[in-house]
Amino acid sequence: CEHIANNPDNRCGWENIDGTKASDACLVACGACDTASPVTPSPTDPPISSSPVSFSPTSAPNQSNVACEDDLNWHGKFDVDHTCEHIANNPDNRCGWESTDGTKASEACKVACGTCDTTPVTPVPTNKPTDVSTNNPTTNPTSSPMTASPTDLPTKKPAASPT
Repeated sequence: CEHIANNPDNRCGWENIDGTKASDACLVACGACDTASPVTPSPTDPPISSSPVSFSPTSAPNQSNVACEDDLNWHGKFDVDHTCEHIANNPDNRCGWESTDGTKASEACKVACGTCDTTPVTPVPTNKPTDVSTNNPTTNPTSSPMTASPTDLPTKKPAASPT
């Protein structure tokens, strides 16, 4: 929209590849803001929340496996001004866009597209398995269960008295 604002008389009629007009996406730059809306002269009551109010501590927030942030260097393959900030203005239509290297906006613009990984990470080992599987298996074997001593090598024939 900064680019549009530099020459709104010529650029507000432009359309992007999904058919969105600059005048619809860049309301301020194109002078299309609704100025007929009344200005609130004084503070209003706080919004009513549909979620319950808690007066006691809650559990810690989930940590995710990967930091959830938009890639500040990503831009669409047709226009360097099509950054994650631009994607956020119309994510339903733009999160499928790609960069020149084929990276989709949904991967690079996780906040803008709402595609953050919310898989919880266990901060310390637990005593029993959790219901949530991990994305990455451990690299080292565990120390248990283990046998008290090495077992015999397999024989070619079954043992007469199995143990």
